[in-house]
Amino acid sequence: MQINLEPCSGGEWIYRRDARVRRTLDDVIQDRDGVPCVNPSVQLLWKARDHAPKDEIDLANVLPLLATGERAWLAAAIEVAHPESPWRELVAKR
Repeated sequence: MQINLEPCSGGEWIYRRDARVRRTLDDVIQDRDGVPCVNPSVQLLWKARDHAPKDEIDLANVLPLLATGERAWLAAAIEVAHPESPWRELVAKR
């Protein structure tokens, strides 16, 4: 289990690496069988900056499962916060 403490303001999550990237807390935290979990697209954003081989596996497995809107949000967030990431083009193509 991993617990992240993230900045929030007025019901809005603020990406700690780039405050221009924001989402409502309802979009960031999802309930999975009574357990609050981070939205997978947000988790992939964190991994986009300094990704390890295990993160590449996560991207390959999770990206095809993301809804169109989540993929679009992730592509836009990477473009803003991590434009140097090689994931930028991979996410935008899908």
